[in-house]
Amino acid sequence: MNARNNGSHSRRQRSKCSLSLKIARNAPIAVLLRRGPTGWVQMIRWDLRTDSFTEGQWFKGRIYAELSNLSPDGELLLYSARKTNAWTLFRADGVGDTWTAISRPPYFTALGLWPNGCWDGGGLFNELRSVKLGLPFPKAQNSFTQDRLKVTGTQEHLHQPLSLQIALQEGWQPLNQSPESLNDYHWQLNTHLGKEIGQGAARITRSVRQGKHWKLHKRFTVSNVHNQWDLGEVDLVDFDTRGRLILSTDGRLMVCDSPTEPELQWRELANFAHNKPQPLPPPDWAKEWPPVSNREE
Repeated sequence: MNARNNGSHSRRQRSKCSLSLKIARNAPIAVLLRRGPTGWVQMIRWDLRTDSFTEGQWFKGRIYAELSNLSPDGELLLYSARKTNAWTLFRADGVGDTWTAISRPPYFTALGLWPNGCWDGGGLFNELRSVKLGLPFPKAQNSFTQDRLKVTGTQEHLHQPLSLQIALQEGWQPLNQSPESLNDYHWQLNTHLGKEIGQGAARITRSVRQGKHWKLHKRFTVSNVHNQWDLGEVDLVDFDTRGRLILSTDGRLMVCDSPTEPELQWRELANFAHNKPQPLPPPDWAKEWPPVSNREE
């Protein structure tokens, strides 16, 4: 077998993975959701001040990043989850196979949990400890308490899909349609999104197409006053709280410190491609609600 075939064989054997990114609005904290191998997701906490990473729990199932949201202070993650055996509607615990939960990154251990159906669930933080869920009448499991959290539901059909509301909150803006006109569940397939820093000094454009088995393929373009770059189909491109350009593909996390320069210079921050599922019991602090100061409340 020649070198080229060896390389192809190696790529086929390596577990494919992808990264999704959630960034806190008011704190230098982010969460990465690493998906892969099929049926597994790992949560990773990212300290944006030091570029240090804390690799956390694995979840066997699916986490819908587009329906998940990080609290403004980065202390809580609201996530939409589904187990792999998704056709079982209810288990003995009454939860079923799809639910919305809140946990402390980088752990999936639920502080609050709400069962939901296949076509609803997820949510976003309105304020520091106030969430709106994609459920008409959210009812938490009795074994959980939400004393530290204000929870509201969606009492009527969403005019805007929840995934669009989350994208808007994260700073993305539709380029070819007004947000008010987007009320289709599959709005991403017809809408280009843009995000910029420095009043347009650097800009990201994102487009999506649907491939086989409902897989969404995201394509990104970056531009500034000097040039434009087609980054192709990668997992994510975004700006962090420091104004840096973030890119990820195949489990590699890359950063461009100066996205307004004539050339984009990339460096690797981390490579999570070879992570493998393993048990990680939550520490005691991950089973408790984070403290909130009077100033934050």
